[in-house]
Amino acid sequence: MMPGTARLVEVCNEHYGSSSNNEGAVELWYRWLNEGYPVYATVGTDIHGPADPTLEFAFNVVYAQEFSEAAILEGVRHGHCYLSSGPRLDFAGQSSSGAAMMGDSLTGNRF
Repeated sequence: MMPGTARLVEVCNEHYGSSSNNEGAVELWYRWLNEGYPVYATVGTDIHGPADPTLEFAFNVVYAQEFSEAAILEGVRHGHCYLSSGPRLDFAGQSSSGAAMMGDSLTGNRF
């Protein structure tokens, strides 16, 4: 299976240890990255009711200019997102060509 024109793929569903084949999805995502496909990872859930409070569920974090559907989708399109089940992170870099955040590319010399 190849990603085609997909820009993102759900690699975790429910909690990580569930029967949703999360490990297989992560392995496939890594393979696509190693083959040169720039596909961003997302997490979702199909829970239709109260979640088990003893389980840690993964979540998406998207860096967006504002809290709106359009801005969140724009952030995802640029790869300004990550998934986690715990820590929240802030990624940034800088080179002679300018500043960048997660999902961006830098060229030029590093400072």
